[in-house]
Amino acid sequence: MLKDKKFLRSIKSNLLDFDSVKHTNSTCPSCSGLLTYSQVWTHAVPLAATHVGPFDEFGWSIGECKVCNTEFLVDVVNPDFSDFISGARKVRFILEDGASEADLRFVSCSLRLEDSLDKNLDMNKRSYVYNYEGRSLYECGNCSAGLDQQVYGALLGVFERLRDGSYSYLNWSMKSGGLDPEYIISRLPIVCGCGASLVAYVGKPYSQDHNFAASDFSILNVVGSKKLHDAMKPGIYSKDQVMEWLYKLLPRWTVLFDTIYLMVPFVGHLYMKPEQVVSVWEALISRVDTKKVRLVTKKDQINIFKRAYREHYKVDYSQLEKLKLSPELVNGAVVNSKFHAKVYAASSLFGCEVYSGSANLLTGPSKEVMHFSEISQSDFESSFLKPLGVSAVVPDHAQVKYSFLLDFENDFSAFDRRSTIYSEGYYSLIMHDALP
Repeated sequence: MLKDKKFLRSIKSNLLDFDSVKHTNSTCPSCSGLLTYSQVWTHAVPLAATHVGPFDEFGWSIGECKVCNTEFLVDVVNPDFSDFISGARKVRFILEDGASEADLRFVSCSLRLEDSLDKNLDMNKRSYVYNYEGRSLYECGNCSAGLDQQVYGALLGVFERLRDGSYSYLNWSMKSGGLDPEYIISRLPIVCGCGASLVAYVGKPYSQDHNFAASDFSILNVVGSKKLHDAMKPGIYSKDQVMEWLYKLLPRWTVLFDTIYLMVPFVGHLYMKPEQVVSVWEALISRVDTKKVRLVTKKDQINIFKRAYREHYKVDYSQLEKLKLSPELVNGAVVNSKFHAKVYAASSLFGCEVYSGSANLLTGPSKEVMHFSEISQSDFESSFLKPLGVSAVVPDHAQVKYSFLLDFENDFSAFDRRSTIYSEGYYSLIMHDALP
């Protein structure tokens, strides 16, 4: 019985290995509309004193394009449990084993999906891991001690309560519907070794996936710490230190400011191997919210990246673009071949933070000079954007955006009277601890 196909097919849903689910992007063979389909494999499961499975069958899933209504098929494993996630609807399926002559004739003359790439190649995936090691971005305003480790210790101490509060919010929101919040933000008290009391704000983008770790929360600010221009003094730093600080600034800038500008002529250097070039780009792409970032670089840097990607992954970059898997940061880049300045900045009406100097986007031990300053938005646009011919991004404030605040004072509840914070209040809350 354990090898009988009829029996195995009857229990197949119990053999599915949901960790094996694979999503693939493709295009309609008629109108080229983007679509995504899934496949899932089976695995062995215990049954009495033995195991049963795996039991994988091959065949075809027949879909209909939602745009042009063209019918087509795709070769998949377990077509009875394959589905179309977007762009098409499943009409029926055919198992290769036991297919009728009519089914086989249909398969032989039907349109097929040919142009496909695994969705795991999507370069727009984000990494939220914050590096709490190394030199702190935030220093105590009283004694100048680094605070990153103390913030992380405080976060670990309350993390389970914080996650429970977030999970409660998820359950409520799934029942009530509505627009998801932008971020999960938490307010944490910390005490420096010198005895100074401070308040740290940490946060991460909101997701309905609650399988996150404490290190996915980034420090957004520490109220009572030094001003950043005092902690990040003008000076000579290694490329490693420059990039470490930049990647700690990016989550802060993403939450607090309207637009982030990365204006850098070189990403990597001329003598890097393809895998090194791709690694530098992937590190950057995974850390930015492309809706907020404008990249300005030389055109040849984009072309070098595309060639390196092809050589490293053996996938033509044009396929990524066609199947909407290419990085939006690169797609929207502004090319300018007549500049050598390196400027990383965040801009809003209330002001700008500018991190600038001689460092390109590259790690390493060699030394660079860098400065951190705070200036008005008008000064930033006239002094940094206008000379490069870069137009300022006009932010869209039409949509009401909000986040939820998990505060130690209300036991990390997402349903306190001050748990909902709107985007126009992010800056005063996080920078000045001005509670709603």
